[in-house]
Amino acid sequence: MSTTAAHPVGSAVARVRSVLSEVAGTPLWSMSQDEAAEALADVARVEAMLVEVRSGLLIHAETVGVQERNASPSLAVWHSNVTRSTKRESFRQVRLAEGLARHSLVREALGRGDLVAEQASVICTALDALPDDLDPAVLREATETLVAFGKVHDAKALRVLGRRILDVGRTRGR
Repeated sequence: MSTTAAHPVGSAVARVRSVLSEVAGTPLWSMSQDEAAEALADVARVEAMLVEVRSGLLIHAETVGVQERNASPSLAVWHSNVTRSTKRESFRQVRLAEGLARHSLVREALGRGDLVAEQASVICTALDALPDDLDPAVLREATETLVAFGKVHDAKALRVLGRRILDVGRTRGR
């Protein structure tokens, strides 16, 4: 299995794939409780980081028109065909990628593993629902607040907080 590619992102993805293939199927009976807990938390962070990489790749793929390779009507349809995921899932991933492209603080938090994909999606949706004429400083504060809330709240709670984020900001300012 090759672990090199022309672009650093492709090379990193190939290395991750290679390393994971080395441990696939490894018996876990000797792993301690602490090791299992830590590994599960790390897997969540790595998955988030991979979602951020995939999102960047999806945005770039749209830019370079990869869907034209097999005359797909959209990037999401092409992605669905290539990854064998459902169209619904591929459209969801493309929407998340587009949201992350608009909201760099959310993308950065996901890339650090501070959020999971579901949280990032909910935050992007909440930010996109805010008024278009919102002061950029207020938008930044709302984004920072929702990202910080992501450290203690799941996506369901973030959805509720996101709907009320301007009220939360006003309350904080008092």
